[in-house]
Amino acid sequence: MYKIFDDCISKEVADNIEKTLLSREYQWNYVNHTVHKEVPDPQMSHLLYAYNPFVGSIGGKSLKSDFFYLIKDFFSEIEKNTDTELQDKILYRVKSTIMFPNAEKQKLESEIHIDFDDNLSKRTNLLYYVNDSDGDTILYENDRKTVLKRVSPKKGKLLLFSGDIPHCSSSPTKSLKRVVININVSNEWKNLIIN
Repeated sequence: MYKIFDDCISKEVADNIEKTLLSREYQWNYVNHTVHKEVPDPQMSHLLYAYNPFVGSIGGKSLKSDFFYLIKDFFSEIEKNTDTELQDKILYRVKSTIMFPNAEKQKLESEIHIDFDDNLSKRTNLLYYVNDSDGDTILYENDRKTVLKRVSPKKGKLLLFSGDIPHCSSSPTKSLKRVVININVSNEWKNLIIN
């Protein structure tokens, strides 16, 4: 199951997200790979939120970036402008990723993967395109060979898809950067954690 929503949030919120993520204050971290360390797939990432229900009280169960406030506005807009209900979900992870054109010998597409392979719950992925660029997201059938759908980035577009759909990203070749926000939620528990 997948759905695509163009212009899923207001121009004001979309512009604010793009401006903030591309500002000097927003700290990006280098990540060498998407799936396996042995397969270089460099990108920059910023973890906005992470939740682990199985971590004990020492150190807490969640990590939250100072920029998490962007997600509250984003979720409000999603619920207002699409048929997507988020209030009965639990938020697992929110990360932003910026990819640049590849080096000459680097693969154009990341490894085909699913975001979580732990079978703890039924998950849904939301992929929000922060800027206009190239570099498609490719959804695959379970055989990981047959293309189910190619989705081209466009500022304000949201791709919502079942967490068990294999997928990969593509690096931009014409644009200077491809910026996305990747959100993973669960359908199993109630009360989205966004405090």
